[in-house]
Amino acid sequence: MHIKVQQVGKRYLRSWIFRGIDLEFQGDCIYGLTGHNGSGKSTLLQILAGFLSPSEGEIIFEQAGTSIKRDDIHQYLSFSSPYTALIEELTLEEHLKFHQKLRPFIDGMEVDALMDLMELSDEWDKEVRYFSSGMKQRLKLGLSILSDSSFILLDEPGSNLDSQSIQWYLNLIQTYRRGRLMIIASNTEEDLSLCQERISIETYKKG
Repeated sequence: MHIKVQQVGKRYLRSWIFRGIDLEFQGDCIYGLTGHNGSGKSTLLQILAGFLSPSEGEIIFEQAGTSIKRDDIHQYLSFSSPYTALIEELTLEEHLKFHQKLRPFIDGMEVDALMDLMELSDEWDKEVRYFSSGMKQRLKLGLSILSDSSFILLDEPGSNLDSQSIQWYLNLIQTYRRGRLMIIASNTEEDLSLCQERISIETYKKG
């Protein structure tokens, strides 16, 4: 995956969140997106994911030298954030099987192997609404990182995770990072410790 961000800006009413973003993101690399709370990190991730449209500028997506339409980027994308919703009425096993129908998992993994990797095997028949906040976050991260996606966006991945789960998250990325473009938005050093390049959105706070 190769992404070119050209003079992108986002405005709400008369206030610009950011302007003039010119960046390139190359595949097989992990980028860290930093900035204080409210600086626009999550907004930029949502624009890259196609959830929001920029107020100005454009984004060009390419996969293996072939241009990808913005409306089709979801086919290559996984996204995780503390504010994305899970289907709380489903059990863990049902959730994974439902997700699998929409997007296969990496390396053809089956549900049992996924639950083991998420360290949630004992919760296979529990409805997600009864999960702790940390268990829900592990499920969100597992669904994103373990899906067969070449482009992965993670917003505040360490939210609700204790130190042991942070290490689990880092190990998961380390194991499954190869050949994939990852962008991680966070201010926490642990979240960003595997990033090869860091970008401060504060650079584009103008207008």
